[in-house]
Amino acid sequence: MKSFNITYSKIPLPSALSYLFEWDDGEKKIVIPVSLHGAESLADHFKSVGYENKTEIENHNLNLL
Repeated sequence: MKSFNITYSKIPLPSALSYLFEWDDGEKKIVIPVSLHGAESLADHFKSVGYENKTEIENHNLNLL
């Protein structure tokens, strides 16, 4: 199953890259640091190509569910 997930990063990253965008295409899993805007844009794209959203962020102004 193709899916993606966005989490708030607790790893000290540059302040603009405070989220981790992870996707799984069934063969490999990839994780990249992104900004809030990047996370929202990637989520829109991945949803449009059939990936399931598994994001559960409540306290960081990211409403993607």
